[in-house]
Amino acid sequence: MQRTLSLTITAAALAMTAAAQPAITGALNTASYLVRGLPNSGLAQGSMIAIFGRNIGPAAITQAGAFPLPTTLGGTSARLAAGGQNFDLFLVYSVATQVGAIIPSNVPVGNATLTVSFGGQTSPTIPVEIVQSQLGIFTINQAGSGPAVVQNVNSESDRPINTILASARPSQAMILWGTGLGPI
Repeated sequence: MQRTLSLTITAAALAMTAAAQPAITGALNTASYLVRGLPNSGLAQGSMIAIFGRNIGPAAITQAGAFPLPTTLGGTSARLAAGGQNFDLFLVYSVATQVGAIIPSNVPVGNATLTVSFGGQTSPTIPVEIVQSQLGIFTINQAGSGPAVVQNVNSESDRPINTILASARPSQAMILWGTGLGPI
């Protein structure tokens, strides 16, 4: 009886430890959200990415408050292994199911692996493809589809979002929001 109880407690402890280990389910361009394998889905040097998963950050969102951006935020860090080197990502925000990060410009182009560490544990690696540039345009619905985030420049203080009801005039300056233009 004592042996059975001991084995049950050990199994429960191992299950809780495994459940608490960070796990990555995907890493996408923050603007386009194109999944790996689709055309134009690579992660560009210097771009902002969204890393999705379980137990990859604190329960409440933690955001970077100033520049330079940190490589550890709310107990979370993310790392790419590429070309025989390791590269720490710059973190913008961290929460239990998502991490916003910027890929360093000097990460080599090609296949790489990504890990996230949180709470003293590191996730299993996932494969990602690093490309030189891959523009993703931010969208109004923040899901990578639909109308782009474009601002009409009327003045320094008046820059409304371009919509059917607030369209640009001929020759008017506009601001297009995106990420993935390539290394700095």
